[in-house]
Amino acid sequence: MYIVLQNPGDTMVLDSTRGHLATYETLVAFLSSSMTSIELPASSRCPACPEAETLGTFRMVKTAGLIRTQQ
Repeated sequence: MYIVLQNPGDTMVLDSTRGHLATYETLVAFLSSSMTSIELPASSRCPACPEAETLGTFRMVKTAGLIRTQQ
């Protein structure tokens, strides 16, 4: 998985179909668990966007309302 920062501040997650399915399954398990946060690791530079800034992890945090994402 590659997590690419875009302007103005959007985050794009790039991966193969198999990789997106694995991320989906990880998030479904997280949402039904008692865990309060999860970190999804990413690969370093994205070959599709080599000049773009990338993130090493993406964190999801459960709150009383919506799920928050943290970069």
